[in-house]
Amino acid sequence: MRNKAFTLAEVLITLGIIGVVAALTLPSLITNIRYKGYAEKFKKTYSVLQTATNRIVFEEGPPGTWDFSAYENTNGSPEDVRIFNWYAQQIKNVKTCPFVSSSSKCLFSNSEIYALNGEQAPATWTNTSMIYQCSYMLYPADGSSIGIMFPHTRPGCYIWAMTQRNIALFFLVDINGKNKPNTLGRDIFFLIMDMDGKITPYSMDDISDCNKDGKGQSCAARVLQEGKMDY
Repeated sequence: MRNKAFTLAEVLITLGIIGVVAALTLPSLITNIRYKGYAEKFKKTYSVLQTATNRIVFEEGPPGTWDFSAYENTNGSPEDVRIFNWYAQQIKNVKTCPFVSSSSKCLFSNSEIYALNGEQAPATWTNTSMIYQCSYMLYPADGSSIGIMFPHTRPGCYIWAMTQRNIALFFLVDINGKNKPNTLGRDIFFLIMDMDGKITPYSMDDISDCNKDGKGQSCAARVLQEGKMDY
């Protein structure tokens, strides 16, 4: 009885088909895995911030009772630095940059930041494209970076939307620091804190900006609502 076997041509054709299928599916699979990691890292950072805030509120009272600066000079106000230091003390193994200036090594170059739609150096709801230059920066050991912004800040960084909505603090979270993609809605997210100490994603009621044609400002809300980065 003659044994049947694949010919060399059949083996090569089969390997070619497998290669084509892999080439078509692997990039999408790798991207999905990476985005899942981004989403999980953001949710972890969000939890860390809320836990730190809860501890601060327990020790110092709710944000509505905190002594915020009414105006801030280029070196940062003592009141706001004190609040910033509370967070630095609550988050383990954190490095700090107490007040960011245009010459600070803590900064991204503005041209390194992108919107979800690909726009470079996007202007955001804060009315400034220089989002990191208005922040006090925290650098946890996990490689993320957290910018803390106050309602009344130095010249050029006044955040009108925060004062109008009675927001105590604004958090700018980059889950992998200066590593790429440095894109709103992928590795950069916006959070806000009310006067009771509750932290929520910016724009909980409208996530229409979180798509490939938008800037991605509201993606923090979408990730927390859906538990994934399916956009």
